[in-house]
Amino acid sequence: LTFTDNPFVVSFYGSFETRHHLCMLMEYVEGGDCAALLKKAGTLPLDTARLYIAETVLAIDYLHSYGIVHRDLKPDNLLITAMGHIKLTDFGLSKIGLMNRATLLYENYVDFLDTQQFTDKQLCGTPEYIAPEVILRQGYVVFLDEAEFPEGEEALPIEAESLIKRLLEKDPVERLGTFSGAQQLMLDPFFAGLDFKSLLRQKAEFVPQLEGEEDTSYFDTRTDRFVFNSFV
Repeated sequence: LTFTDNPFVVSFYGSFETRHHLCMLMEYVEGGDCAALLKKAGTLPLDTARLYIAETVLAIDYLHSYGIVHRDLKPDNLLITAMGHIKLTDFGLSKIGLMNRATLLYENYVDFLDTQQFTDKQLCGTPEYIAPEVILRQGYVVFLDEAEFPEGEEALPIEAESLIKRLLEKDPVERLGTFSGAQQLMLDPFFAGLDFKSLLRQKAEFVPQLEGEEDTSYFDTRTDRFVFNSFV
């Protein structure tokens, strides 16, 4: 974070130590996070979702240019600025040293085809987004409990469903973005008509109504977010 300078990634100002903790001073993003917004709104308008996804693509592309893999993308880590734009945060699970995956996959693709589907036992992420099998250290196969796409009146636009399917493609060689990264995503039909070079100049549909610079009303507490008796 000490070198990040991107409008879609939170800024880091410094750090200090106490007897028991390492404290990091970071940019305050007033509008809360996407998880809180989804909790209140339920769903997002298509244009809002498209803008948020596009800005997240640019944030990830910026990190990848420095060899950083975020590894914990989720609504909680997408903060909303006072102007209604996205900033990516929380790099606690990130890894530095991203290899050229396109070259790696090309060189090992034949070996990949000959191997059985792997079972991943690595614990990575936060509990509400982790498969129970991983928390129990039992491992899980790729796309465990894969959900079906909604149909009828709740069906996604064709371009949106296609984008999701291509990003979730099991074969890494066929997966969207494997070889040309963000550039390939930007050309996807889902983003047709969107100017990635002027995202910050576009007016966001959701703009937080703040009472001041210290307003925290768009953030819910940890207790509010999780219903602890939901397992009873």
